[in-house]
Amino acid sequence: MNSRDRQLAAYVLVAAFWVVALAGVALAVADSVRTPSSLPTVLAFLIMTGVFTYLSIPTAKGELSVAALVTFLSICVLGPWPAVGIKVIGTLGVALVRRSLIFRSLRAVVLNTGMWAATAFLAAMGYVLAGGRVVNSGFTVWLVPPFVVMAVAYTPVNLFIYALLKALLDGQSLPRVFMDRLQRLWINALIFALVGVVGEALYAQLHLLGLLVVFALMLAVRFTFQLYAETQRFRSEMAGVLAEVLAFKDPYTGEHSARVAELAVRIAREMGFDELQQEKLRDSALLHDIGKVAVPDAVLVKPGPLDEGEWKAMERHVDVGGDLLQHSPHLRELAGLVRAHHTEFDTEEGRHAAAAALPLEARIITVADAFDAMTSDRPYRKALPEAEAVRRLLANSGRQFDPTVVQALLRTMGPPSPSDLGGRPA
Repeated sequence: MNSRDRQLAAYVLVAAFWVVALAGVALAVADSVRTPSSLPTVLAFLIMTGVFTYLSIPTAKGELSVAALVTFLSICVLGPWPAVGIKVIGTLGVALVRRSLIFRSLRAVVLNTGMWAATAFLAAMGYVLAGGRVVNSGFTVWLVPPFVVMAVAYTPVNLFIYALLKALLDGQSLPRVFMDRLQRLWINALIFALVGVVGEALYAQLHLLGLLVVFALMLAVRFTFQLYAETQRFRSEMAGVLAEVLAFKDPYTGEHSARVAELAVRIAREMGFDELQQEKLRDSALLHDIGKVAVPDAVLVKPGPLDEGEWKAMERHVDVGGDLLQHSPHLRELAGLVRAHHTEFDTEEGRHAAAAALPLEARIITVADAFDAMTSDRPYRKALPEAEAVRRLLANSGRQFDPTVVQALLRTMGPPSPSDLGGRPA
């Protein structure tokens, strides 16, 4: 299927999503008109959808929201179609007042809102097929399994639709996009299932007052997610600051570290790392030479080959870097990878034992570090052609370098093309 056919298929798919979305809106409005007593509940869910969509949490790769939990509860309280309508209206309302990654253009709003409407509908069907029903008539333990099925299934369904649109619009690998995000978000589904069951029971007993309690619980969940996201962002910011310090001391090493970080992430993505693992690897690779701040300038920028004493001074940067990071609670988890990035894959003790002891992230940094060092100008030699660097990597594969990492490097191409599907599924 060529690019034009893929885009046409994507637009047809999105049009089908919007048929579901508009049907949900129409039926939600009709239900509110037919049953005026349900209007306060509908408005409560609209407000909650808007609030938590608006309060989505910026992350390194997009945005994270707890608005899906509102969708789950509205399915249980109002039924499938009103829940779809509330999702669409609440999302579009936020899109009118907030520009963000997922609402950065009209095209992005259309794609993402249609995707969420389809996901909400499929999740609702899962709840119904699993034996779920509206909880206005009372809550029983038999409603727990259908709710858990819905909450756990929501994430893979949402991610499959997301990955399918990515594959059609950008030509990306559907399985890779799907697994990359699923590994990171499955824990969210379990948290939502737990909080949602509590919310379902509270609504059955307290109705609107119960929703108020659920609202407070969801704020707590969002705060927890935000705290974690800020911790990750703070680590990356600290890594960036330290990398700038190193670049100030030695511009070549600073540029080299940035290139190694970019290449390491490309390799990790090729090997199926999820986004959290990629971020940790990026920070580690960015700081893999941070210990060189302790290397004398006369050695670090020497225009010719180093003598034995100078090599020993240079080699100490690995342990110095690890010790430096070990002092920070935010960077401590990177210290081991920095210490190990010059460890060879194979040793005298045996290949398998060495491979088991050496973290895969360190093996990736080793290959990325070696490739960039060979293909960039050094003070004492010119850059090697990429073909020669690849030949040397292959020649030392299985000894100095992990063969699986070398092969992953060879499979990597340029960065993927961007699309309007920004952020994380909500």
